[in-house]
Amino acid sequence: MEISIGIRNVQRELTLDVDMTADEVSEKVSAALANNTVLSLKDTEGKVVIVPSEAIGYVQVNDAETRRVGFGF
Repeated sequence: MEISIGIRNVQRELTLDVDMTADEVSEKVSAALANNTVLSLKDTEGKVVIVPSEAIGYVQVNDAETRRVGFGF
């Protein structure tokens, strides 16, 4: 899954690929917001991203798109 996280008062968003379902991501985000804790996610390369819940503006979850090679028509 590809996840984009908008951070309050920051123009750029964080984008990462994770090995989680949309429901799992939603549960982690909801728990972080409800408990006023950090949102901690690990991407497919093993990097950990930690975002304080009060800084989260939005979280967008997209299905990972298969990368095309060559010139597609």
